[in-house]
Amino acid sequence: MTRRQRDKEHATRNAHYAVRALFICMMALISACQSNSDASTLRFSGVIEGTQAAVVAEMGGRVIELAADEGDAVQAGQVLARLDDAALQVGVKQAQAAVRAAEANLAQVKAGARSEEIAAVQAALTQAQAERDGATTE
Repeated sequence: MTRRQRDKEHATRNAHYAVRALFICMMALISACQSNSDASTLRFSGVIEGTQAAVVAEMGGRVIELAADEGDAVQAGQVLARLDDAALQVGVKQAQAAVRAAEANLAQVKAGARSEEIAAVQAALTQAQAERDGATTE
């Protein structure tokens, strides 16, 4: 199990604990607010706080948008924050430029080269495309 999967499971488990704690608190609050003529029933007032849930981003970065405030109810899988992806976009553009350069090199080699040179350039193109595809999925 990768760290990313472990962190995601941990965050999901913590969110479930928080939801359960909130449910228990709500049930206690509702039952405390109901009128009961039984004199042996004790009533209390106060604040009940739920457990904290750690939220871990899959990658680090500068937060540019928060989609939820403290105390908001959230669903599993809901986007809570958006990170600045400018550095990732630069990486994608660099990978795309590398693919274009490798394609141009391949075309040049095919125009008048030996089969060994063509195979080497074809391998470089395949590698550049794989790096580009990896950059776009992150």
